[in-house]
Amino acid sequence: MNNVFDISSERMFRLLTLGNSYLKEMTALFQEHNRDVSTLMRLVYAPSAEKLDNKISYDLQFTYSKTKTSKDVFDAWHEAGKAES
Repeated sequence: MNNVFDISSERMFRLLTLGNSYLKEMTALFQEHNRDVSTLMRLVYAPSAEKLDNKISYDLQFTYSKTKTSKDVFDAWHEAGKAES
């Protein structure tokens, strides 16, 4: 399998923007149905195994920070995922 994947910074930023948009939509759905919004919803797809794994938590994950960006959070998530594989 010799697939070529776009792993450019531009593509990653577009995916991060799309993910943030989905997060806002999901938050609105939880709120509309008077449900607690999870603080962590992590989905990881392993193409070789065709397996999707998810982790959901309601514990506080990050505190408000004037310097930490959503990219910083994503990078930390990505590194944790690599460490688990």
